[in-house]
Amino acid sequence: MVYSLTNSSVNNDDLTKVAREDVRKLGESLNETAILSVIRNDKRVVLFRTEPDRQVIVRTNIGKSVYTANTGRVILANYAPAHQEKFIIRNGLPTKEEWPEIYLSDNPSGELMNQLAIIRNNGYEIFTDQNDIEGFAAPLFNEGHVIGSVGVYMPIFRVGNKQAVLRKVLDCAEEINRKISDTEDLKHLH
Repeated sequence: MVYSLTNSSVNNDDLTKVAREDVRKLGESLNETAILSVIRNDKRVVLFRTEPDRQVIVRTNIGKSVYTANTGRVILANYAPAHQEKFIIRNGLPTKEEWPEIYLSDNPSGELMNQLAIIRNNGYEIFTDQNDIEGFAAPLFNEGHVIGSVGVYMPIFRVGNKQAVLRKVLDCAEEINRKISDTEDLKHLH
């Protein structure tokens, strides 16, 4: 496995320290790309990434639209309603390329809110992009506030048992969330 640390914010150092080992184990257990993400400056930003020992790998951009990355979507879905509304006002609705499903409705704005509610209620996001990359993501919380996400990306032909992959992502997020709640240094990360 190859590991990449790509954080530039002191506030994210503590989150990275707490989550790095669990994200590394997640990536190794699946031999796939696993990432730790946050939203910074209205972009999904990767703080830490593992890369598998494979010929065909998924590389996700360090800074990417929140709407196109399931690790970004799962964070946005768990924002407080006022914060979510401000984000959408600042960034507008996703384009048809970023989130085509919302444009199947006559009311894309309402469908965006519906999709975000589904993600929030499920507690995860599974997403297949136009390049046949499957992504699994779960939110990370501190004192009830979403502060980031953990995710796995892989070519769809290697997914196999989706529920088993999802279970590993959810277990990883649960372990990181437990560590966050036990770490005094993370109290400032809201």
